[in-house]
Amino acid sequence: MQESTTIFLSPPTIQHILENSGQATASLLQDLTTGIAKLEALLLSYHFQSRERVFNVSVDERSITVNADGNGHFTAVYMIGVFNACADIDHTDATRMKIDLDVKNFETGETVLTGELAYERGPDEL
Repeated sequence: MQESTTIFLSPPTIQHILENSGQATASLLQDLTTGIAKLEALLLSYHFQSRERVFNVSVDERSITVNADGNGHFTAVYMIGVFNACADIDHTDATRMKIDLDVKNFETGETVLTGELAYERGPDEL
């Protein structure tokens, strides 16, 4: 299983990426922070099956890399939590995930964010 979502980068960010300028990282961070809800939804899809919640999502600025072709990656840092009052479970843990980014259309800013590949266990044989 590998989840992805689409966001739209601002024209200044696209320009910085195309010019491969030093401002591309800061500009990209700002766009990712603005669209943090989409990133949170992407991360939640990895934890939904185990009924974990995702919160305090942020982007590690030092991890952002992007080239002039619009390909790159960054690390999402977030908390996962499980709460079940009946079973007396209240657990939170900090975690991170590498997210790949790919600018699909430089004119519109359409960018696909793709999470890590999570292997799924197949059914056991009897």
